[in-house]
Amino acid sequence: MAVMIAANTPPQQVVAIVSAQVTHSSNGLYGVVGVCSVSPKAEQMEPEKIAEGYYSLSVRAYAENIFSTRPLDTGPVDYENARVDVLQRPRHGRLSGDLSPGKDISYFPDSGYVGDDKTTFMVNIEGYKVQVVYTIKVRDLKDFNTHPGVGSSYCPRPNWSTISPKSE
Repeated sequence: MAVMIAANTPPQQVVAIVSAQVTHSSNGLYGVVGVCSVSPKAEQMEPEKIAEGYYSLSVRAYAENIFSTRPLDTGPVDYENARVDVLQRPRHGRLSGDLSPGKDISYFPDSGYVGDDKTTFMVNIEGYKVQVVYTIKVRDLKDFNTHPGVGSSYCPRPNWSTISPKSE
C-alpha cells in the first residue's frame, strides 16, 4: 500500500491518496485509488472558480498516480486521454456532464447539503483499469476559497480506510 501526495491538483482539494495495488488481472483491473476531497457547500461555490475548473476532481490524474508506484514496462501512460466511466454517482450532489477525454470532472453538492458524499469512477488508461473512489466532505467553509489549505483539517492522513486489492 502506498500513501502519496498528488501533484498538479487544486490546492484546496486533496491531502493525500491511498492506493492498494494489484497485478494486472484478466479483467484489466490494475488497482484501486482512494481520494479524500473537501468541497464547500453549493452556496459557497464561486461561479468564476467553477468556470476555471477550480473544483475539479482530477480523476484521471489520481488514476495515473498508481503508475508512479508500479510503472509499466511500456513507459509513461497517457492519462489525459483516459476513458472515464461513473460506477457510482454521488447521492447528495451531481457530477459535471462531460466525461470525454481531456475534460475535467467536477462535483457539485446539492443546495443546502453539508455532510459526506461518495462517488466511484473506473478509469481506463491504455487498457489498464484503475478504480478511483472519492469520499467528498461537503462543509460550510466560509474561508474555503481564500484559504486553499483548509482541506487538510478535514482529510488528514490518519483517517484513511484501507482499500482492499481486487483479485481475479
